[in-house]
Amino acid sequence: LSTVLAGVTTPELDIGRYVVADAAVLLTTVLDVKQSRETTFVVTDSGMRSFVRPMTTWGEQHGVSVLGRANAETTETVTVVGPACLPADVLARDAALPHVAPGDVLVVHSVGAYGLTLSPICWGSFGRTDERFL
Repeated sequence: LSTVLAGVTTPELDIGRYVVADAAVLLTTVLDVKQSRETTFVVTDSGMRSFVRPMTTWGEQHGVSVLGRANAETTETVTVVGPACLPADVLARDAALPHVAPGDVLVVHSVGAYGLTLSPICWGSFGRTDERFL
C-alpha cells in the first residue's frame, strides 16, 4: 500500500494480522457454562467490548483453546460468548474444546491489532479491558 501526497509517495504497512505470522492472542476467563436448546455456551468476561472483530460482517472465525491444555482431547463443541445480553456477542461458534469450567482461561488466537483499537471500549458499562504488549 502507498499514499501519494504532494507528489511524494509514502509507503504504508498494515501489520494487523498476517504480514509475517499470526499475531497476538486474547486471554479471557470463563465465567459460566450454560446449556440452552442443545447448545453449550461458554460465557467469558471478554466478548465484544474487547474483541469485536468476530461480530463484524467481515470478521472471521478465530481459533480458541484452553490455556495450559493445548494437547488435551477435545470433548465438546461449544459457542464462546461474552457477558453482554446481545445475541451478537459471540467470540467463536462451534469451537472444539476439552471440558471447560468457570475459572478456566481461554485463548483466542490471531487477534492481531484488532483488539481494543477496533472495539467499543467501556461499552455497556463493562469497564475497560487490559491490553499488554510483551
